[in-house]
Parts: sequence; C-alpha cells; structure tokens
Amino acid sequence: MRHETEKGNPSDVFLQRNNADGKLTKEIIRFLKENVERKITVDDICETLHYNKSYLFRQFKAETGETIMSYYTRLKIERAKELLRGGNMTVSQISELLSFNAPDYFSKTFRKFTRMTPSKYRKLHGSSAAKD
Repeated sequence: MRHETEKGNPSDVFLQRNNADGKLTKEIIRFLKENVERKITVDDICETLHYNKSYLFRQFKAETGETIMSYYTRLKIERAKELLRGGNMTVSQISELLSFNAPDYFSKTFRKFTRMTPSKYRKLHGSSAAKD
C-alpha cells in the first residue's frame, strides 16, 4: 500500500475524504427522509449504514452543522407542516403518524421549531377541514 501511495498523488489510489464524507451524509439524509414517519434511533442508522456512532455524529455535524437527531426532528416538523396544510388529519393523528410519544410532546416540539402551535399553524397556513 505504501508503495502505491508513494508513486504519486494519494487521491489516485484512495477516495478523497471529503467526497466519502459527503456521500455518507447524503446516505444518512436519505435514510432519515425515507423513515420520517417511523421512530428510529442513531443505533438504527449505524446498523443500516455500517458505521459507528461517533463517526456518524462527527461527519454529519461537520457537513450540516447540526446533529442527526435534530435534523431528523426538523424533517418530522416539515412533514407535519405539510399534513397540517392539507387539513384532513387532527393534530393527534399527525403526532401518532410521525411517531411522537404523545400529542403534547409533538405540540411542544412543533412550537420549538416554528414558534407557534400546530393549531395556530393550521389556521394561518392550511385548511380548516379538520378539527383538533
């Protein structure tokens, strides 16, 4: 291996680190988006992508500026906004669909990300077809 890397440019033999790391972050994001309605853990991601936790945390944070679970929660809130704008599900149903532990926790998390309750968001941006 040393003989190969001493021949010339090491990037001719090995994938450049930045390219590999960017690919990993894209894989994590793809996995999170595909599973936005499930309850997943970092262990699930590690098992699926075959990397250890600390490496995933470090690479994802370096690429995105946020933690994996913060990003995942933000994806869930974005999905909740879509569902609230659609107007055919209650806040409790959306909370359950997105695998939050309880509607109160969902509302608290939604408010943290949007600075308003799900009901207020629906009144401002969505249909009033569903009652909460």
